[in-house]
Amino acid sequence: MYGERDDVHRRAFVELLLTLAVPLELTTLDRLVPPVSTVDVSLAAAAQDVSDAIRNAHKTGPSHYLLSPAQTHAKRCVELLTQRAMAPEVRRGMMRAAGWAFLALGETQLNSDARQPAMNSFTEAEQCAIASGDALLQAHALLGRGCTHHGWKHQGLMFARQAAHQVPASAPPDERSWFFLRAAEAYATRGRKEHFLATVDRAAHALAQSSESGIDGREAGFWGRYGHCLLELGNWTDAEQALQRGLQGPARPRAQSRMLTDLATVYAREGAQPLAYTIVNQALAIATQTGYTRQKAVAHHLHVRLFKSTQ
Repeated sequence: MYGERDDVHRRAFVELLLTLAVPLELTTLDRLVPPVSTVDVSLAAAAQDVSDAIRNAHKTGPSHYLLSPAQTHAKRCVELLTQRAMAPEVRRGMMRAAGWAFLALGETQLNSDARQPAMNSFTEAEQCAIASGDALLQAHALLGRGCTHHGWKHQGLMFARQAAHQVPASAPPDERSWFFLRAAEAYATRGRKEHFLATVDRAAHALAQSSESGIDGREAGFWGRYGHCLLELGNWTDAEQALQRGLQGPARPRAQSRMLTDLATVYAREGAQPLAYTIVNQALAIATQTGYTRQKAVAHHLHVRLFKSTQ
């Protein structure tokens, strides 16, 4: 039985399933449920492994194909919670796994620009986080709820601020940096420069605790988001420098597409339309390849505008 495997083999098995793009609804919890009325710790751990694997796959590559597996896994976790007897500590583990599954589902839905379904999934994730006592999961869920508000409007800024406050001190420094950075982005988008400067300083301080010499993926992501914030505040020169610095690092494809789109915006603002058009073409190609619907729409809008200006 899968639950009897050791942790290393279990994680390797789940990662292999995702690498091969095997439909998760055929390979996850339905095959892991023991033929008894109780659920043990190994099953809760396996459920968490699947949640983590779905979310990691979402981060590193095309995520649209994960929508159905994420929905199936979240639903199955909930079914086990409602239909099976389990010890309190196992229930907390299964509740935590369900929360991370809903988080992965919400992130996938958000990337597809399905904002209301994403909000519902993030709300489910937050409820699971509270029930399982997982502060980091709750912070992610709050940030996800904030991201569903276009331009950080309405309650978007409030959720981003709450997420930065909620993230536990025990979280990895680069992860704490990310929460502060997203809150800083919300402040910048809403034009609150003083709050932006104070919050982005906390993000930089946290990142400095984890980064080694040379620009890596975490720093690339930081500079990309920082450049976007400066763009929102109208600081075109510094935004260009930050974006160029971010593009020097090994950023994830979706982050590359965002940075290239922002850089094209800067060049268009400076009157260099042909260069901006070339760069936004790159951004659009990456967004299309990764299935990042939201970013693709942004890049496409700029692409059309620049195409008209170059004719």
